[in-house]
Amino acid sequence: MKIVRRNIKDVQASTHLLSDMGDGTPGRGRPARSTRREAVGRMPLLGRRWLWHDRGSSAPCAVEAVDDAAEGAGRRYAGVDAALGAASEAPRGGPRIHREEEAMQRSSARILTTHTGSLPRPAALVQMVEGHDQREVRGHPGFASQVHAAVAEVVHKQADIGIDVLTDGEMSKVAFSAYVTERVTGFDGPLRPLAPQIEPRLFPEYYQSLPPVGPGFRACNGPITWRGDAYVQQDIATLQAALQGVSPTEVFLPAVSPGQIWFNFPNDYYPTDEAYIYAVADALKHEYRAIVEAGFLLQLDSPELAMAWNRAEFAEKTFADYRQFVAQHVAAINYALEGIPADRVRVHLCWGNGERPHVRDCPIAEFIDIIYTVHAEALSFEGANPRHAHEWKIFKDHPLPEDKLIIPGVIDSLTNVVEHPELVAERIGRYAEIVGKEHVIAGTDCGFATGVRAQPRVHPTVAWAKLQALAEGARLASERLWG
Repeated sequence: MKIVRRNIKDVQASTHLLSDMGDGTPGRGRPARSTRREAVGRMPLLGRRWLWHDRGSSAPCAVEAVDDAAEGAGRRYAGVDAALGAASEAPRGGPRIHREEEAMQRSSARILTTHTGSLPRPAALVQMVEGHDQREVRGHPGFASQVHAAVAEVVHKQADIGIDVLTDGEMSKVAFSAYVTERVTGFDGPLRPLAPQIEPRLFPEYYQSLPPVGPGFRACNGPITWRGDAYVQQDIATLQAALQGVSPTEVFLPAVSPGQIWFNFPNDYYPTDEAYIYAVADALKHEYRAIVEAGFLLQLDSPELAMAWNRAEFAEKTFADYRQFVAQHVAAINYALEGIPADRVRVHLCWGNGERPHVRDCPIAEFIDIIYTVHAEALSFEGANPRHAHEWKIFKDHPLPEDKLIIPGVIDSLTNVVEHPELVAERIGRYAEIVGKEHVIAGTDCGFATGVRAQPRVHPTVAWAKLQALAEGARLASERLWG
């Protein structure tokens, strides 16, 4: 297996086999690294397995070892306990790939820019995809060519306006989570709406005034197994082709988290939520590894970490109960990420990409310490949403670990108001002052097209204008932070 060096521009010249990590000197921009696991170095790889010398042993062990049920259950409970403990002591998901250098770019000379993934799709693609299951659109004779053209266009457009860490805009997906029906088995049950939420009880007149919601998601009615190799490789190849002639700082691909599948897709098959989530994790880990092995950053979309507090089942629960829930979902993420280096992963959480009151949003300060235990170097979250724009202050009381960086939303993804670059720069500066400028990448609150619709919340022309403001604001902030 090969992996891309820090700058995607050097992909053809600088791929190299996995080897020992660097000296791990602590400090801003070069996080301290544990040396308790020694890499096998340049031992031959067994297929796609990554080999290790385990702690206290000279014998190599494979990440993808035979799965023992009891051992797996113990690992899960240990993950929950770790997430609820001190962030600095929690295990980061299992064996790591040791390399000679860090993989994820940081804002070392200027504030880098990125976004959350989904971008406006061309009208012809929207017409083809809207209202359909992912399995239906994949069989459309014109789908592949439409996606190829759309990805090529959106990649160049991101580069032209100054987005440093870019992606494919999720052009091949009907929605950020609903695409999984083509990649895993088990989702042939009836369509069901999302689980009941609390906020409609608080604002019944408002919610009654809204247009009818869609038919919902297919229930899980059978065993979940992976069948998506061809589809994820298609996405990878399409993005690689689109990158010809483009020199971004870095490239990422989004993928849905196990917990978000639990949140969106009802479970009619597995006996417990835990069994359901871990079945999803066992399937989707193949997609996660394929993205990283292709040389891209993996972004895990896990909104449920923040937005599940609004579900009716938490109406009588406490924040302590919710912390247990978040810890369980973080443990499942870390289980799915075993063997993948944290510096190839970013995780996105939010409170739902909907224009609504948001009064049942759980404050991020209630669970940020648990989020720090996710096996991901970068944390993406909402920072422009008026219900959360003040939460930059929480990093004073909950210091960001040295080995993490943040991707705060400095433009929102719900309104057709284009932020002034000065406001964007001001928001960036607030975070940089607390966590350090090299630990900040400027981003968006959420995606601009998390689901395909002919009438999106934010008009495509406005969405691109907002991204332009993001890039201009980052330039202003860089001038002030670096002088």
